[in-house]
Amino acid sequence: AIAGGPPMQLTSAGPATQPAWNPVRANLIAYSLDSGSGRRLALIDGTQTGIPVLEGASDTVPSFSPTWQPNGNDLTFVSTENNVNEVFQADVSAGVPQCGCQEQLLLDEDRGDDTPAWLNGQLVIARSTAADQSTADVTDVLPDGTDPRDLGLSVLHEDPGAATNNFLLFHPNPGSDPWLERQDYSLDGRRIVLSRFETVNGQRIERLWLADADG
Repeated sequence: AIAGGPPMQLTSAGPATQPAWNPVRANLIAYSLDSGSGRRLALIDGTQTGIPVLEGASDTVPSFSPTWQPNGNDLTFVSTENNVNEVFQADVSAGVPQCGCQEQLLLDEDRGDDTPAWLNGQLVIARSTAADQSTADVTDVLPDGTDPRDLGLSVLHEDPGAATNNFLLFHPNPGSDPWLERQDYSLDGRRIVLSRFETVNGQRIERLWLADADG
């Protein structure tokens, strides 16, 4: 059990997720708030909730995964402002909301960047190890869930629109592939047979490939 008093509800609008407590100001919490048009950054300041962090064009696209720099002033987050997950930072010490002109772009790769964090002054992120966030590679993991590996075998290209429309996962637009990929190990565990989409004569087709278990 956790000692320290009864639990207290902080927000009523939502879904409200991904809370990040300011390391300097104990009354300040950043979080993601979805009011129906996608996630947006918001703050709790004391008893006031739902304070928007961004305004203008920056607040018309999803922003999420907030985390604070140790100084308590700089808020790092992910935004899809440029149609891919990119990592931004804003100094909120002077107040909010802020326009996009005050954001600092920290990382602009197209690899589905998410959940930024700071470790000894270095930015740490979760991201896809494939060529971009729409490409799927074969990966493996030990039975206990440890040691995930990208085997370097790209098998399909997801329709980018599937990020907001699940129908496109299995019914993509021309040039993209449905999530119909399968793989299996040989009896001795040394090889993998897998299905893989390729472009042949301008058309996307699916073939079977054989690869070593290490890719």
